[in-house]
Amino acid sequence: MAPSPLELVTIAIIVIVIFVVGPKKIPELARAMGGAKKEFETARSELKNAASALGSPSSMLSSSAQNLPPPVSEPAAQSNAGDDLLFETAQKMGIRTQGKTREQVREEIIKVAQKGPVNSGGTPS
Repeated sequence: MAPSPLELVTIAIIVIVIFVVGPKKIPELARAMGGAKKEFETARSELKNAASALGSPSSMLSSSAQNLPPPVSEPAAQSNAGDDLLFETAQKMGIRTQGKTREQVREEIIKVAQKGPVNSGGTPS
């Protein structure tokens, strides 16, 4: 019985690999391929376990919604960031901010800025 073309191609590929890689490197390549396959199988089984532990998508949504903080509207979030910057600027200018409202701090910053530049010590000149 004559070998099929597929068998001849397979044998030719094996012979070419032996010549290109060398007979001493083939076991190392086989070990590397086996290790890669083992890692792939481990990752796949972990992914399946995680997916089965999570359950259905509806249970994922309800459990994740319980752990989320209440939503913050964008203007409030921007206002908090602006307040932080306002108070930080005031402190750098040597203005006391404790117990003052945002408007009071803003007015004091304007007064100090109108007087002139701030020296390096953090107090108005």
